[in-house]
Amino acid sequence: MLPSQLFLHLRFLSPNLVKMRKRHLTAVLVLGLCANVHAQLYVTNGNTLTIQTGAVVHSDGDVMNNGSVAGGGFLNMFNTAQVYSGTGAISNLRVSGGASVTPANSVTLGNALDVTSGSDLTVPTGQYILVNGPLTNAGTFTVENSGSLVQTIGSTLTNSGTFHVLRQGSSASNVYNYWSSPITSGSVPGGSIYRWNPNTSTQDYADDTFDPGWISFSGTMQVGSGYASLGGDLATFTGTANNGPIPRSLIYYPYNITNTGPGTPFNLMGNPYPCAISAAQLVLDNTNVNGSIYFWDDDLTGGSGYSTTDYAVWNHTGGLSGSGTPSNSVTPKGFIASGQGFMVRALNGSAALDFNNGQRVTGPNSQFFRMESEPQRLYISLESTQHFNQILIGLVEDATDGEDRLYDATKIRGSQSIALSAVDGDMEYAIMAFPPPMTEKTIPLNVFLAESGTYTFHSNTIEGFDGYEIYLEDRSTFTYYPMSEGTQVPFQLNAGDIAERFYLHIGSELVTGVRDEDSPAMRAWIYDGMLNVNLFNFGNHNGQLEMLDMAGRKVWASGANVSDRFMADVSDLSRGAYLVRMTSQSGIFTEKVIR
Repeated sequence: MLPSQLFLHLRFLSPNLVKMRKRHLTAVLVLGLCANVHAQLYVTNGNTLTIQTGAVVHSDGDVMNNGSVAGGGFLNMFNTAQVYSGTGAISNLRVSGGASVTPANSVTLGNALDVTSGSDLTVPTGQYILVNGPLTNAGTFTVENSGSLVQTIGSTLTNSGTFHVLRQGSSASNVYNYWSSPITSGSVPGGSIYRWNPNTSTQDYADDTFDPGWISFSGTMQVGSGYASLGGDLATFTGTANNGPIPRSLIYYPYNITNTGPGTPFNLMGNPYPCAISAAQLVLDNTNVNGSIYFWDDDLTGGSGYSTTDYAVWNHTGGLSGSGTPSNSVTPKGFIASGQGFMVRALNGSAALDFNNGQRVTGPNSQFFRMESEPQRLYISLESTQHFNQILIGLVEDATDGEDRLYDATKIRGSQSIALSAVDGDMEYAIMAFPPPMTEKTIPLNVFLAESGTYTFHSNTIEGFDGYEIYLEDRSTFTYYPMSEGTQVPFQLNAGDIAERFYLHIGSELVTGVRDEDSPAMRAWIYDGMLNVNLFNFGNHNGQLEMLDMAGRKVWASGANVSDRFMADVSDLSRGAYLVRMTSQSGIFTEKVIR
């Protein structure tokens, strides 16, 4: 008789059993037929229990697996058995005989999972079951909130039982959530339910009492679509879990920030699986959509502060929180949780959003809403005591100076009270990226405020910008403010749209050329082919402006006396570094610029 800790009926065993020591398997145990375990079964680190095809190990005691349960046969849990996967892998797992199994931690199955009629399998909060082969459910399969059922590419699902997938939304009856269904059919949790119709929506910034585009909805949720509703609390979706490829067509309209008529390329979609998906893999798989994912980021005021609420955004540059206040804003981490709805922008008339099992991950499934190299990111916010809005500027190796699908995120003004955006041409961005090394970059900033008052520019976080200088320019006073991490610069601002006043300058410490405020100075830069010159403390003196190349040759001259402020088109000059020279009665002043 074997030790009582592992009680096997010897008559069912292969004659080639190797020895066991002190209640633990210490080598390779091969089972050719069937065996019953009436106590605890341990497979220790480095050891293997092989269950050959056609054989079954029945266990009504706990299974602790830190090694490997391999082969084509099944490890069958029944009665009160529980599985503790530890660091090990299991080839095939079956739950039968009325067993109710809740693994103590995450379980990886190299092949099949089988839940028989009358039996229950539950994935607990924070854990996952990963299935690489066929999944058959004739019993009850429950995925608790923040738990995950992950099926890989090629994993099939046969269901004659019931899946329950739980998802925690807001418990407040006056807070909106964006939902999607992790089962093949489902009803939207909560009340005051709406779907999004891009055909009737507009692109204006007004957060009206009833925004165009939102249409009342009732009935069964379409898999892969998103829906908005009030509350929902802890929702339970019941039916058959979604699995495998899920294609969804998108509605497309050209994106034009000035268009206030019907038609927008933004579509409300949703994660269709009972686990998180990778936002990075989703946008890499779908090249006909912009690579930015937008989440509705409630400001946690119980619905009383929608004026401060905005969209949180994620793309390959990084994550950006929505509105609210700095203490309660949430930054997306690159995962889209089960049951989570999100906005995505179609890029052309053939755009679709195709979901597949290759996007499913065992990663975080708790945030209801990575860069490969060292991040270079600058987070700048505009804040008051009540309002908060933020942009992200990134240096990314693969980015360009134009709009990049994976790295730039256009701005959606979800707040009626405050908006801050980075500007390139006539486009506004919540996230803007360009390539390093960057000699100098000037970024216009647009501001919208519903109320006049004191607002502060705040450089919240600066990552990886060593060797660069960052300045905030207030062109109304010709003042430059050096911005290091944590710097706060207050302004008294009037309500309305504020453009062509604030600029962000980012450049190498060797070429920014910003002077001390108390000394006579000239500030020069080139943006969009235009030379910009501001003169400080020159009094009534004026002079001639010239541009020299790095060999000292004059390549441009103003042709007239210049004072105060000056702009000229120099777009015909070749790309490169130049010296701007101002000659006046106050002296000769020079500054290096980059074309």
